[in-house]
Amino acid sequence: MEIKDKVDIPGYEGLYYATPDGEVFKYGTNHKMKLYYKPSRGVYYVSLTKNKKQTQVNMSKVMKMCFFNNTQDRLIHIGMKSDFSYWNLKPMSASDANRISAAGRGIPVVRVFDGEPQFYRSIAACSKENFISERAIGKYLRNTAKKTVDGAVYLYEKNYEQWAYRQKKEASKCT
Repeated sequence: MEIKDKVDIPGYEGLYYATPDGEVFKYGTNHKMKLYYKPSRGVYYVSLTKNKKQTQVNMSKVMKMCFFNNTQDRLIHIGMKSDFSYWNLKPMSASDANRISAAGRGIPVVRVFDGEPQFYRSIAACSKENFISERAIGKYLRNTAKKTVDGAVYLYEKNYEQWAYRQKKEASKCT
């Protein structure tokens, strides 16, 4: 599926747009809108203004409307809760989401070495096969796309798509 670089936010067409990186910008100024956290509800939102009326819009709702065809499923974060990038979100039914959060293990990992991705079912499997500690892999996963001494890059499988997209975009800028 081809992902658009920017999508107008429904209801705010021509005023604001969202990017696959989970950011909201204002048309005209290209000003990045600040992400706020509401601890009482545990949600992140952006403040959008239309006809001089300011509204707090849930960031998950923005991403659902712009990139997930307004699905009825919940959007689950693969990594950090404050990261609303397309690649960090996965639509999932409530029952499946509860099952995954209870397990909390077995998140697929990718090791990219010399441009070749190697997919593993978990950090433990990757660690065992590449003779590197799980703790070290975890540190590299938190520092997304930071290369190891031998030149390998460790990413969560969901982040690999985003990383490959950015690599392709950077390569096209150079040519």
